[in-house]
Amino acid sequence: MVRVVGIDHLVIRVGDYEKSKAFYSRLFAFMGFKLLDEYEDMIGWTNGKTRFWIGQADAEGRKHKHRAGNIGFHHYAFELRSRRDVDALQAFLQEVGANIVDPAAEYYDDYYAVFFLDPNGLKLEGMKYGELKARAASKRARSRKTGRRSRGPSRPRDSRIPRSVGARRSPTVYEYDRLCPTLRRRQPEREPDSHPHQPTLRSSPSTPKKRIAQGQVEDPRFHGHPDRHIMPQVDLDQIHPRESW
Repeated sequence: MVRVVGIDHLVIRVGDYEKSKAFYSRLFAFMGFKLLDEYEDMIGWTNGKTRFWIGQADAEGRKHKHRAGNIGFHHYAFELRSRRDVDALQAFLQEVGANIVDPAAEYYDDYYAVFFLDPNGLKLEGMKYGELKARAASKRARSRKTGRRSRGPSRPRDSRIPRSVGARRSPTVYEYDRLCPTLRRRQPEREPDSHPHQPTLRSSPSTPKKRIAQGQVEDPRFHGHPDRHIMPQVDLDQIHPRESW
């Protein structure tokens, strides 16, 4: 299947070549076109995407002026960047004394345009379509994005526990002891015959008593200590009372 990818160029015939050349030269310079090429009776401009040419009509063609409604050319529309550019084009046309047949206005739903004639009576248009709909869609997208950012967490969270606690791991016993006093674990009682200044070794069901007696048990509270492998497991309440934690 053959597919059209764009309009390469348009060529129109004019009755007064010099007058038309002066008009289009000023118009295309205002709209960002550059001179493409020029011959004795033909000249063209381009904006990098399309080309627009004018050429001198022959003797027979100059006898008949263009009339709207005849077979052939009706009008040519230039798509502009915004409605503001349409208003700027109208101001330019008024400055150069062009014939504006339909002033800048919204002629269809979200279709803003200005219509004018060249020196030969050919109808041209500067238009912008869909700007209001694009603005509304962009505003809705920003509103949804802002709404997602302003929303808090989906589930209630205990404000006393930092976000780092419980987000990706379970809180430790010591974090709960410090932050949630009501969740404190019951600590084992001190052996009655122990010396008040002598730390007492504590055991757990998963720790062999033989290793405790040898003092080779690693206490998770001393994780990272250079001597953690020989650090006996002691009751910290004997050194620092729990109320000072």
